[in-house]
Amino acid sequence: MPKPRLSRFSLSMTPRLLGRFPLRKLASLIDDEEPDFVFAHWGVGVLPEVVLVKSIAPELPAILNMETFPTATTPGLREIAEQRLLRKAAWALDALIIPTLE
Repeated sequence: MPKPRLSRFSLSMTPRLLGRFPLRKLASLIDDEEPDFVFAHWGVGVLPEVVLVKSIAPELPAILNMETFPTATTPGLREIAEQRLLRKAAWALDALIIPTLE
């Protein structure tokens, strides 16, 4: 059995699983509050939630702020994992904020 924190990433990789989870409370919150968009700061931990919200409300724009991407200080396994998860969740993102040298 995967640890709860790690099992969240399965939502990013296989959004078809979302239909099996009780999502009524989140869907109700989105319907009641009527947000204009979802704004998320980079962190691999936030991607499952962005995917979850986009699966419930596909019309809701999702913006990802990537100012701290990647979080790995040296190239390696962590950087590869972050890139893979970002690619898997890319379908749920409508815009990215990417820093420049300016």
